[in-house]
Amino acid sequence: MKNKRIIFSLLIFVSFFEIRMYSQVYFYQTIEWKKDTILTFTNEIVWNLDHFGNLYIADKDNLKKLDPNGKKMFSQSLKKYGEIAKIDVRNPMKILLFSEQQQSLFYVDNTLTKQENDIDLGDAETIGFEINYATKVSSSSQSDKIWVYDQENSTINLIASNQAQSLKIENSAGLLNFSKVNQFFEANGNLWIVDPQKGIFTFDIYGTLLSHLEINEITWLEVDENYIYYLKENKIIITNLNSNSKKELILPIKNVVKFKIREKSIYLESENSIFKYKMEIF
Repeated sequence: MKNKRIIFSLLIFVSFFEIRMYSQVYFYQTIEWKKDTILTFTNEIVWNLDHFGNLYIADKDNLKKLDPNGKKMFSQSLKKYGEIAKIDVRNPMKILLFSEQQQSLFYVDNTLTKQENDIDLGDAETIGFEINYATKVSSSSQSDKIWVYDQENSTINLIASNQAQSLKIENSAGLLNFSKVNQFFEANGNLWIVDPQKGIFTFDIYGTLLSHLEINEITWLEVDENYIYYLKENKIIITNLNSNSKKELILPIKNVVKFKIREKSIYLESENSIFKYKMEIF
């Protein structure tokens, strides 16, 4: 079957350079979408892309790594940990995995081989303070530090191998009026929290609230140095953080819940499938 081609008129195209997620925004009139790959799963999946375009997929307790062409490179069974809730590929040589079921963190290398000891989030003596039930985690650009959101205690925690450098923000949901935390990640040296009803919250590395963008019904967020890219109503809204100017990118399929862009390819998750499209500019 020939690839479907869907042409949309728009004003922007996002390009990438090396390991930066988004580097520049250019202005064009037409994008042609070429369907490249479809990966379909029977279960709900967790996935991520590293800076090189390698795709990591956790299907229940099985982890796979695919190259940019969709060829399987490595796979690993992780039955000990149950379902994986997050794959954090900030450092592709030291990938952080989170098991919400087991309340544990652990690392694998670029071949998906297990590294180091597990981090038990219920071990207050090792961590330095109590975490009752973690639902979100993120690696940090700060060495040997990990962000953890404790939903039960409503705390934002930065755990460090040196406990003197650990940080806890108490009653974050009450203070900031969170209704639900959908995304929780560090980018550009700041912590970003997405509540689909309340908007986007940004904190510095010391836990100080820097900004709150009141944008509701956000499905997914990606961040660059000067832009944020959020998914809403089957469009990616691109906002310049300096000028607050906005552009829209209409997606080629419906019911998208997550996206990632690498070079001239975009990965879209919809209905237990990952669609890869190539973008041609005219």
